[in-house]
Amino acid sequence: STSGGVSLEESTWQILEARTTSGSVRIDGNIMNSFRDGETLLESTSGSVNLEIDSHAREFNYNLSSTSGSVRVNGQNHGRNASAEGTGNHRISMRTISGSVRLDFD
Repeated sequence: STSGGVSLEESTWQILEARTTSGSVRIDGNIMNSFRDGETLLESTSGSVNLEIDSHAREFNYNLSSTSGSVRVNGQNHGRNASAEGTGNHRISMRTISGSVRLDFD
């Protein structure tokens, strides 16, 4: 999306890419199988990026960054960057220049 947000609720995916220039990205759902190769890429130039996954954090590899906002994982503030290597093969990348990044696992 060039102008406007991207939103998916109660979704299931193995590969997902969502980008917007101006607006927020909000995804809520479940990754099919965290141990198979797959990728979730969420980006916004100006806006927040939020991902809520119905799974455990330890299963995922993630790299999160915000140039001028905060990064939160499961409610904990990590400054402007956060990353982790999990037991699965699924990669999560979330980036924003102006806005916050939030990743929550259930």
